[in-house]
Amino acid sequence: MRTADALEHFGNQSSIARELGISSAAVSKWGEVVPLESALALETRTQKVLRVDRTLYPSLARALDAAEQQRATA
Repeated sequence: MRTADALEHFGNQSSIARELGISSAAVSKWGEVVPLESALALETRTQKVLRVDRTLYPSLARALDAAEQQRATA
């Protein structure tokens, strides 16, 4: 999830921070990509209006790929 998408949805850093129960200062440190834990929370709280893009989180993508492979061979 890109920070710009979260900002567009919520309007400002304060609204994102309030939704997540964190400080605006924490949101201001995100950079271009929302940290995974916050992205997952925002996906849930927006009922998937905002979505986690697994290509932005390589470790998540690897874990999901491994889980899919295990299911396919089971």
